[in-house]
Amino acid sequence: MGKKNKFLSWLGFGKKDAEQQSQIQEQEAQLAKEQEAQAKLDQEQLEAEAQAKLEQERVEAEKQAAEQEAERQRLAAEAQAKLEQERVEAEKQAAEQAAEQEAERQRLEAEAQAKLEQERLAAEKQAAEQLGGAAG
Repeated sequence: MGKKNKFLSWLGFGKKDAEQQSQIQEQEAQLAKEQEAQAKLDQEQLEAEAQAKLEQERVEAEKQAAEQEAERQRLAAEAQAKLEQERVEAEKQAAEQAAEQEAERQRLEAEAQAKLEQERLAAEKQAAEQLGGAAG
């Protein structure tokens, strides 16, 4: 049997089995490397997708925060405008009331002046009549 193996080996049969075994091992090693590389690519892709999702969520959160801030500023501006309008209206009413009070004061003063003038004329008339009555 040993001679047969040597003979087969000499013809190259034994070498082919060893080469085939070596090739199979190389193919298996290559396949393992490819599977490992594919697994690594799959992992990287999952990580990239997770990162993209996180980034999208961050952008969405920032967008929502910006919208909320814009709404808050709009409401604050509306409130400020309403306060300003109320202030202007109050000033207008105060000015109108002051003008009415000034007009009333002037009317009362004019009436008092007219009454004083009437009293003065009446007093002069009475004084004139007394002088005329005393002289006659």
